[in-house]
Amino acid sequence: MDQDIWEHPSKAEQLTDIYEDVLFLAVEANQPEVIKLALQPPTARSRKGRKTGRHNAPKHLDVRGTHGETPLIVASHLGRYECMWWLLEGGANPNLQDEGDQTALSYAESMEAVELLLQRGADPRIANCGWQALRLACQDGRAAIVQTLLDRGVEPDDDELDPEGPTPMMLAAFEGHLACVQQLSIRRASRQARAWDMGPGLTFEAGSVEAIAAARAAGTSATSSPQRVLDFLEESREWCTALHHLELVTQLVDDAVYYSEAVPCFDHTAPSGDP
Repeated sequence: MDQDIWEHPSKAEQLTDIYEDVLFLAVEANQPEVIKLALQPPTARSRKGRKTGRHNAPKHLDVRGTHGETPLIVASHLGRYECMWWLLEGGANPNLQDEGDQTALSYAESMEAVELLLQRGADPRIANCGWQALRLACQDGRAAIVQTLLDRGVEPDDDELDPEGPTPMMLAAFEGHLACVQQLSIRRASRQARAWDMGPGLTFEAGSVEAIAAARAAGTSATSSPQRVLDFLEESREWCTALHHLELVTQLVDDAVYYSEAVPCFDHTAPSGDP
């Protein structure tokens, strides 16, 4: 990419849309050095450039594509970690949504990208876009990231985002990541499993997560990760159910307190002096 394009806005303008599209081109070609160059102040400024500020490339970091995507969203979708880093370093907004209401976090392909986006202020609650990141973290056994996402409000169950794919709980149980299963259980994640085809010999019928853990634990030692997950799921079945019931009871109590305070109690005793 010609460095002169950034130093002479008038020349960039003559190249029609390339000035704004250069970030998309750099991301698609996986050339983070071009993005880095775009963040550097120009050494030469035209009079028109000084007047309009068009030379200021960081203002264009959040330029929109055909479907509302930003360069950061594209970089996340393509797994261009270094491009993501430079875009965020320049001030790209990680919480902008495309026309499908998804953010860069929705498309993150690696835990490295998830961690980077969270560190730079990505909000996983936007359209519950952190759900895909939660699945990825459960699959990789990244309990700390799982806890971070859950603490920041990501719902562990979301049938709208992916009604057919595996849930975070299913992935954590399948991979034998006990800490992730425990984190999800504390947040009352569903233990219902969808039908899931993982390949030859790894097809699961719809049922419970325990069935997935049992299939993975078959033939393993008592101390293996799959067996430990299965043991936890079986032992915690009752307290997880009790926890859910406790939540319902707590809500009923809170509602009762609210109504008792909001609705005045009428005194039915007769006023003094009345017959």
